[in-house]
Amino acid sequence: MLLNRAAVIVLVLIAASSPFLPTASSLPALMNGISFPAGTFVIPMDDKQVDRIQVFGLVHALLRSPNPIQLFRIIEPPDVSLSTSLTTSPTSFSGGPFLVRSSDAAKVTEVKSRPEFVNVTVGTLSVDAALDNVLRLIESTRILVVQGEPAWGRTDMTLDAMKIPYNITTHAQLAANPDMMFSYTLIVIDCNGWNGNIPSQIAGDLRTEANSGHEVIFTDRALMDLDLTFPGYVTLSGLNPSDRVSAAYAYNPPRKYDPTKYGASADRFTPEYSSQYYNAPPSPNEINVRTDSMGIAVSSIPSGRVNDVRILADSWNFGSVGNEYGIFAFYFAYGEGVVEGLAFHPQEQSKSTVGDNGYYAAYEFYGNEFLNLVSIPVTTTTQTTAVTTTTVVSPTTSLMSTITTITLTQTGTTVTQTSTIIWTTMSVIRGTVNWYDGYGNLHPLAWAQVTATSQEGANIVTSSNVDGTYVIQLAPGTYNVTASSEPGFMPQAHEVTVTLGGVATVDFSLEPSGIPCTTCTITTTLSQSTTTASTAVTQTTEGLQMQIASNSTVTGLIFDSTRGILNFTVSGPQGTYGFFDATVAKTLLSGQPVVLIDGVQTSATVSGDTNFWHIHVTYPHSQHHVTIGGSNTVPEFPQAIPLLLALFSLALVLLCSKRRYGRPSRRAG
Repeated sequence: MLLNRAAVIVLVLIAASSPFLPTASSLPALMNGISFPAGTFVIPMDDKQVDRIQVFGLVHALLRSPNPIQLFRIIEPPDVSLSTSLTTSPTSFSGGPFLVRSSDAAKVTEVKSRPEFVNVTVGTLSVDAALDNVLRLIESTRILVVQGEPAWGRTDMTLDAMKIPYNITTHAQLAANPDMMFSYTLIVIDCNGWNGNIPSQIAGDLRTEANSGHEVIFTDRALMDLDLTFPGYVTLSGLNPSDRVSAAYAYNPPRKYDPTKYGASADRFTPEYSSQYYNAPPSPNEINVRTDSMGIAVSSIPSGRVNDVRILADSWNFGSVGNEYGIFAFYFAYGEGVVEGLAFHPQEQSKSTVGDNGYYAAYEFYGNEFLNLVSIPVTTTTQTTAVTTTTVVSPTTSLMSTITTITLTQTGTTVTQTSTIIWTTMSVIRGTVNWYDGYGNLHPLAWAQVTATSQEGANIVTSSNVDGTYVIQLAPGTYNVTASSEPGFMPQAHEVTVTLGGVATVDFSLEPSGIPCTTCTITTTLSQSTTTASTAVTQTTEGLQMQIASNSTVTGLIFDSTRGILNFTVSGPQGTYGFFDATVAKTLLSGQPVVLIDGVQTSATVSGDTNFWHIHVTYPHSQHHVTIGGSNTVPEFPQAIPLLLALFSLALVLLCSKRRYGRPSRRAG
């Protein structure tokens, strides 16, 4: 551990003295003329594979303890022709198939027999093969997901789907212990990130991570943090004004920036690991990508970085009117490592939304990054691998982990790598947070805080997704799980015991902290193009005065008279804009009006007369939870990042997008 600590100190000193290191060319080399005997396992990645998504989890499991093995991937194009047990004659294999030596049959059999991987197709070579463009993988990634606040990006859901272990942390936890990131080889800064306000120490540590040979990924709105941490590589777009399914193009090999050559075969880089994917003919490179409102993409690459930044996916179907250019996925080398930007979230790329091509491209590009890219040239001398593991339980997070030391001996050189805090033995608590509107209806509650507290007092915190779902990974044990969303809802807690490797479901139905306002007036304006409404005032039976006029469907009107907080839900067809005009007696609110949409404070047009506040707010239609309170209760409201507040109100006129992909296989120099 002293050696690890010393290494961290040296890396921090490097980052402090040289914060903007140049791009390196020492990406992992591909090997040529490598012999694979008959009986070698073949894991296809094209139409011969039944489950292209779970392949990534299976490969990750093969690479990690206990008894880790090495794998090989054939980088294409060109496709490789193989004679295997899967076909009756030599057949072309696309998408970058994986190969495993027959001497590792015991590990392959054990992993392949696990329930989550039984559908993954694995064949064998029927004749010997000498292959080129071979990349060797020798170690599993240790992944840290830095959760956005709010947690709009959900890379954790993709890792769960692929059955790849990871650890998740919050901004506060990372700020309290920034050195934690040095225990990982892949850092994901998930949307929202810090919305362009990333702390300087964390930015410096991320540069250190990349420079030392690791990878850093930024998703969607966190691209603003990428631009601050690694300045000069990209030019960001404006906000995408609405949710959009964009026609896009995926590139393998990746291409250089030139909007005039969209979809063309010109100006390509060498085929690399991150661009590996397969889609069926006739148009395998034509994909659809769902981008979100309030999201960020890249509009261009500065001229000095055209030969550095590799584009994996772009589109001419972006922006406010759908005819602007946007780069959805890209990566570049930094020092000995890689930095990647992704303007979309894979969990939103469902087959029903983007079709098969968009679905598989998104998951395969993400999956490429979840596998380690360590590459050592093949030699004819004897190579031995020694592995020792120790299991520990973290006293602060209660997660069970292993400390692994891998010693490789090759051509007289010994390379020792110590990997710490690999979260390999985890249980799961998952569920849905809803809120009860008092009218017999349940609605998903986004961005609710869910906290699992162990019997030792350790807290693991996450937040609910836009559909109310949440997932927490932790050590087995008994936990008190609490869901809360302030202001407006009363917290709720449940005790649950989860077994080793087990999954426990804990759902919540939060009660509003007020009572249904059955006598409040709601006026509906049917025209979706109308942006104003009547502001007539209605006297309630309680002597309280308020009215909501809107072109949205307004339900679940709840008023908390103790704190002066009004809650309701607005909904309408996606692709249109909604508004509401709230007229509220000044006696009901403590201070100036404050408006939250889905838990995030947003700007509102506010005017007042002697007796009433008149509040006008616009928003992109879907379903939103609205809270109106007074400025004197602001300390009870969640603290939103200042830039997010401005951007959310700007998104009422604009809106945003997302999308993502790849990283380089380190090329032969």
